[in-house]
Amino acid sequence: MTGCRIAIGRTALNRLRRFSAAEEGVATIDWVLICCGATAAGAVALNMGKDTFTQYSSNMRSEVQGSYFQAPWADQLAIPQPELWGEQAAIMPNAERPDTETPWGGNETLTVVANGGPLDPPPTEGGCDPETTPDCTGDGGTPTEEPTGGGDTGGDTGGDTGGGTPPEPPPLFPVRADMPMLNAGFEEAQLMNGLWTMGIPQWTASYVGEGLVGDFNPMWWSIDKSTVTGQNVGVLYHDGGTNSTALSQTLDAVYDAGATYEFSVDIGDGSYSYSLDQPYVLNIYAGSTVIGTTSGSTGDINRLETVTVTATVSDPALNGAPIRFEIVNPPGPGGDLIVDNIRGTVTTLEEAIVPTVVNGDFASNTGTGWHLNSGTGQIVIYAQALGFNAWDRPAGGVASQVVTVTPGADYVLTADVFEFGSGVASHALQATVLSATGATLAQTTVTVEDGQLLPLELPFVSTTEQVTLQFTNPWSSWTAATDVMLDNVAVSRP
Repeated sequence: MTGCRIAIGRTALNRLRRFSAAEEGVATIDWVLICCGATAAGAVALNMGKDTFTQYSSNMRSEVQGSYFQAPWADQLAIPQPELWGEQAAIMPNAERPDTETPWGGNETLTVVANGGPLDPPPTEGGCDPETTPDCTGDGGTPTEEPTGGGDTGGDTGGDTGGGTPPEPPPLFPVRADMPMLNAGFEEAQLMNGLWTMGIPQWTASYVGEGLVGDFNPMWWSIDKSTVTGQNVGVLYHDGGTNSTALSQTLDAVYDAGATYEFSVDIGDGSYSYSLDQPYVLNIYAGSTVIGTTSGSTGDINRLETVTVTATVSDPALNGAPIRFEIVNPPGPGGDLIVDNIRGTVTTLEEAIVPTVVNGDFASNTGTGWHLNSGTGQIVIYAQALGFNAWDRPAGGVASQVVTVTPGADYVLTADVFEFGSGVASHALQATVLSATGATLAQTTVTVEDGQLLPLELPFVSTTEQVTLQFTNPWSSWTAATDVMLDNVAVSRP
């Protein structure tokens, strides 16, 4: 058995030696050895990288199947700036060659398509893209030195630190407000007809020489009583020459250079011998400084007429000084200067409220926003308007709505009034604006004939923060198959 194994081993060894001695054999052995080595190296690498390759495959599957796809080539895309996005489609690579005449294989440029159209390539060094850079000069050069906007995000509207065009400020309107005065009508003193007093409550009297300042309840023959408010008036008297008398009151209001101050007084003379053509001076003070003045004479009119004085000084150095109003009977002929019904107002520039009338066009054919009281008549909303004296009912009924306004601001109430129906008649529609205290601020009446449409326009100034818009039908010539209609009610600034 041993000899047999030796013989076989020698035979195989001899054959191997003859094979290695031949050229073909040497080349074949080299190729086999190389292949064996490569196979062994591959097996080792596969075994060593098994976990890494498995993880990479899992990551790649997650990327492809996920809602967002990331790949290195995506970092080279020309993405526009956020302010230029707008309604953009997804940015996708375009698989087409930019130049169809050039075969694949070179360094082709990747073209990016956004919303169906190609974007410009990224700017070259030292240049910029005018489509994606707001402050670019557009000529491939350097950007402008200063941005057109300011702050963090720039742009024409400006940013945190300013620049650009600021937004338009809201419009400002002159808003008038009363300046409360004490005993402005001189009614605190209880006087019988024809009697007078020395001094006036709440007012300061001053004299140069001899004179008298006091309350007076004139008789019917002393002055035109229809021009007197209430019962009493104030009287400033002196004997003439260098004498003078004055009446003044310091208000709680203080001076503001941005405001305008105004005082009105009913001023005149009596129908008796020592109250003829009387001179007067009206002064407005901020502290001790005169900020408005006017003067004149009564003209021996035997009644009262309104005279107004307005401040004309705008001086911030006076801000905070108390406002004082003064009436002077200056040196001259002397006699009784008669005054009454003094009122002061201040006008400032403010952002006035422009109210909205709810359902002013009645487009919904409902009474939303309105308080309707048919009274003896009948109010019905139809044909997108509000009708009074409907269903052949008599005149009557009230429609009203409360709106919010800025006290002292000027407003205009407007509406359309027309006759509607197959009957022939004339109708009246009265519009009234009431303050929150029920005082009538303005009122007008429009009368429409058969088939007529007329505009209604009523200016008013509110003294309260809310007003009531009220419409009534006080009269109709006939109500059978004919109604007075109201539409397009609105309140606006003049």
